[in-house]
Amino acid sequence: MTLRYRRRSDCLSQSVAGEVLLVPCVEKVVDLDDLVFYLSDPVALRVWELLATPRSLDDLLAAVVEEFAVAEDRARADLERFLGELLAARVVEKS
Repeated sequence: MTLRYRRRSDCLSQSVAGEVLLVPCVEKVVDLDDLVFYLSDPVALRVWELLATPRSLDDLLAAVVEEFAVAEDRARADLERFLGELLAARVVEKS
């Protein structure tokens, strides 16, 4: 079975002035600055759009390479890092 990533259903997202603001729902908020996650980079915004439905790393990679004309090895490294950040921020989950 292929590992897929998707947006968490309990994450709030709002588009504001060309950026997306992500706020995971958590039981206790200690510091809002540590909780809010901003997306403004065009590639990050596109990946967030794609994660509306479960996607494998390879699915995301193919879309990024095709749409942004970036080298596959560079795109893979950037995607792995970005997905790690989204997982740590609790706005994406593995399925």
